[in-house]
Amino acid sequence: MKIVQIAPVWYTISSRENGNIGSVIHLLTEGLIARENNVILFASGDSDTHADLRSVFDKSPCEQIEQFFPDLLHVSNAYKNTDGSDIIHDHSGMIGPAIGSMAKIPVLHTLYGPATNNAKRLYISLNHGIFFNAISEYQKKCFGDLNFIDTIYNAIDTEDYPFMEDKEDYLLFLGQMNSQKGAHLAIEVAKRLNMELKLVTKIEKPQEKKFFSEYIEPNMTNKCEIIGEISHEEKTKIYAKAKCTLYPTQQPEPFDLSMIESMACGTPVIAIKEGAAPEIIFEGETGYLILNDIDEMCNAVKKIDKIYPWKCRRHVVENFSVEIMVHKYEKAYEQILNKYIANSSFDRLKRI
Repeated sequence: MKIVQIAPVWYTISSRENGNIGSVIHLLTEGLIARENNVILFASGDSDTHADLRSVFDKSPCEQIEQFFPDLLHVSNAYKNTDGSDIIHDHSGMIGPAIGSMAKIPVLHTLYGPATNNAKRLYISLNHGIFFNAISEYQKKCFGDLNFIDTIYNAIDTEDYPFMEDKEDYLLFLGQMNSQKGAHLAIEVAKRLNMELKLVTKIEKPQEKKFFSEYIEPNMTNKCEIIGEISHEEKTKIYAKAKCTLYPTQQPEPFDLSMIESMACGTPVIAIKEGAAPEIIFEGETGYLILNDIDEMCNAVKKIDKIYPWKCRRHVVENFSVEIMVHKYEKAYEQILNKYIANSSFDRLKRI
C-alpha cells in the first residue's frame, strides 16, 4: 500500500524519541516500511525516518503549541499533497480530521486524547466522513458511537528497555508535577512504608512549582529524591531497578506508555483501577489494580514481591509489541479500503 502518515507537528518523529506519541508514530512508520509499504510521512524536518519525509517546518515548533497556525499549515499541506496514495492515517489534532472528512481517499484518525465534550462533538459531526481507531477499549467506550474500525494499543520497542530480575528497595513515580498525576499520593505511600521514593518529573511551569511547594516539598523525607529531565537510557535504568512503579493518577487516562515501559523492564505497576489501567495491567501477574485509597496502595506494595519480573516483560512482548501494533494497523488499512470500495452508501464513494 501507499500510505500517508500525518504526525502532529509538535513532535519530532525519531528513533531518539521514547515514551510519547512521536515514538509510537516512528515505530509504526518504520514497521510499515519494513513490511514493504510505501510511506509518506508529514512531520517536522528534524524527524528521522526511512519514509518519504515532507515538512513545512525545519524544526518542530513545539514552543508554539498554544497557537493555531503551525498545526493548520502543517495539516493542510499534507492533505494537499497525498500523491495518489491509497489511504491517509492522521495522528494530528482536531484540524486534521476536519480537513480529512473532505478528502478524496479514505482517512483513518487515531484518537490519542480523552473524550472531552468538544472532541466528541467534533468527531460525531465527522462520523460518516472518516474512520477512527481507539487506543483502548476504555477510550472507545467514552467516545461512543463513532465509525470505529478497531482498538489498537500503542507500542514500545522492548529492545530499548533493559530487563532486570533483581530489584533495589525503592518506589518509582514518573509523571507531571500536578494533582492529576498524584505525586502527593506517592509521597504519602513512601512515608507510611518508610521507603525510598524516586520522582522523575519536571518542575518548570508556574503551576508545577506552585503544586510542588504546597503539596510535595513540605511532605518530603530524606528518602525522597526528585529527578529532573533525564535521557531515555537513564530513565530505563531507574525503571529496571525499582521495586515497583506507582501510578496514582487522579484522572482516568485513555492509555499511558509509562506503565508498559515499566513492565518491559520487569518492574510491576500499582495503579488505580480507572481508565485503561485494567487493560494494561494483568491483575496479580504484572501488578495490582487498586481503589483510590492510600492504605490499599500501601498493602499492594507490601505484596509486590509476589510478582515475577519475567511475567511483566512477557506481558508487554505479547500484548504491546511493535509487531502487533503494525500488523493491526495494516489490517485496519485493508479493512478500510475494502469498506470504502464496497459500500456504495459511503458518502464519498462517488468521488473515487
